Amino acid sequence: MASEGEDLVKQAEELHAASNFQGVFDLLRPQQETSKDIEVLWRLARAYYDLSDQSTDTTFQKKQLESGLELTERLVKDYADHWASHKWHAIMLATIGDLLSTKERIANSFKIRDHALKSLEIKTGDSTVLHLMGRWCMGVASIGWIERKVASALFGTPPSSSYEEALEFFVKASEIENTIRNSICAGDCCVQLKKRKEAHTWYQTAADLPAPTPKDQLLHDEAVKKAKST
Repeated sequence: MASEGEDLVKQAEELHAASNFQGVFDLLRPQQETSKDIEVLWRLARAYYDLSDQSTDTTFQKKQLESGLELTERLVKDYADHWASHKWHAIMLATIGDLLSTKERIANSFKIRDHALKSLEIKTGDSTVLHLMGRWCMGVASIGWIERKVASALFGTPPSSSYEEALEFFVKASEIENTIRNSICAGDCCVQLKKRKEAHTWYQTAADLPAPTPKDQLLHDEAVKKAKST
C-alpha cells in the first residue's frame, strides 16, 4: 500500500504532465509547513515556479518566486544531500533575478552557479539544470560594463564565462530532453558567435516542438520570428 507521500507524488506528476500547474499547487501547498518528505516539497517548489512562469503579471510572479525561494532555502538547509533542493534553489534565484535590482541579481550569481553545479554533482544529466547553467553562462557573457563594475565591487573578481561555454550546456541539455526555450537560447548563442546557419537550425527546431501551454506558445512564436530573420 502506497504512503500518503507516494500518493501525493503520483497525483502531482499526473497533474504536471497535463500542464495543470494550479492543480499541483493546490494539491501540495497544504503540505508546506508540515511535510518532511523532500519528494513532496521539491514538487511544491516546482509548482511555485510553474505558476510564476505561466503568468505575465510581475507582481504575481514575484510573489510566487519569493514564496518558492523561502521554501527552497529551507530545502537546501534540511535536505542538503538531495539534488532537487539545489536544483530548485538555483532556479528560484535565477528566475527572481529578472525582477531584482542589478546589485541584488549580481550578488546571487555565484549562488546560482554553485547550487546548479551541486545538483549536477549529485544527479548528473538533468537537462533542466544543464539549461540553467547555459543561461547562467550566457548571462555572464553578456554582462555590461556597469554590471561588471558592480560585480567587481561585490566579489573582487566578477564571474566569467563565454557564449561558447553556454552553447555547450544548451547542446548537452538538448541531447537529453530538448525544449523550445533551450533551442531558442542555443540559437541566440549562435547569433552572438556569428553562426547564423546554426542559429536558424536551432530556431527552426524550437518552432517545430510542441507548445502545450500558453507560455510555450509565446516561445514558439518567438522561435518562428527568429527563424525567419536568420
